[in-house]
Amino acid sequence: MIVKKILIFNPSFIGDAVLTTPLLKICKDYFANAHIHFCIRYGYEKLFIGLPFIDKIIPFDKRVVEKGIRGIFKLRKIIKEEKYDIIICPHRSIRSALIVNLNKAQVTVGFSSTVSSFLFKKRVRRNLQLHEVYRNLQLLKPLMEDNFANVIKEVNKLHVAENKKYYGKFKYFTDVIKGESKLVGIQATSNWKTKMWPFERYAALVNRLYEYNIISVLFSSTKEINIIENMSQYINVPFINLAGLLELDELSSAIKKMDLFITNDTGPMHIAAGHKIPVLAIFGPTVPEFGFIPFGCTHKIIEDTTLGCRPCSLHGGNRCPKKHFKCMLNLTTDRVLENALGLLKR
Repeated sequence: MIVKKILIFNPSFIGDAVLTTPLLKICKDYFANAHIHFCIRYGYEKLFIGLPFIDKIIPFDKRVVEKGIRGIFKLRKIIKEEKYDIIICPHRSIRSALIVNLNKAQVTVGFSSTVSSFLFKKRVRRNLQLHEVYRNLQLLKPLMEDNFANVIKEVNKLHVAENKKYYGKFKYFTDVIKGESKLVGIQATSNWKTKMWPFERYAALVNRLYEYNIISVLFSSTKEINIIENMSQYINVPFINLAGLLELDELSSAIKKMDLFITNDTGPMHIAAGHKIPVLAIFGPTVPEFGFIPFGCTHKIIEDTTLGCRPCSLHGGNRCPKKHFKCMLNLTTDRVLENALGLLKR
């Protein structure tokens, strides 16, 4: 089979898209003469533009412009015109299965657990015992057969783009103001409320870190600025507030300058891992066993392993089902600080 074009279809959250990048790179390495295209959620393009193994990015605005049945057929037309030889679909929604399989690719590959998986020409079992990176790579098995084990054995990192111009400016700025201090990135927000360690404790952590000559840099999306504003009222030491100010490529560049990244279980955690920045991740309703821990970098997970109610859902939720939120409230500032200092000494 001559392979000229391959599409990786994964219009999911930021973290899921970043965790797909080893799959894209392996495709480019193995099918050396093929063009590799990546379909992702609209708005995430800047995090991947410029990566050498991605030849084209196709944004999918499934929440607004291309939502519903009309959106399915609109994107299906775009994909059909590209005349892909292979389409690989890590995304497991029925909409994704329909879009992928309404086209005439010679081979379509998806997980057998996907709704309407019978539409895929080749199906792979989604192994829940593996990290998400390796789960996605399993989709290459039908395409590589006996070569699969050798091809993926050296996979050891994620890939994210950056804005080199912004990085230069940010590096100059931070080098001037921090002196001998270290920089710690703080991602105190999340799309899911129960995945957020209380912002008052993050604020206390920022205060405590400064006692050790560590300056905190706060990050968030524009829609989460109010959380950071509330948090900042409890901070009584100097800090850098970048909440809501950065495009994704700028966020990536700023994270690259951190000595440590402290975060909830959320997308920027994987951006930090992509730069091999040490990560201290705080897990509440979700658990490492889901396969979404930082990949390819030094990291430490903070969690309460004694609670029988964990995990309560795959993604977390907006309220604790038990109404006690112990999975986060049982995690003290002292414990997070101790582990943060330990990672900074490595």
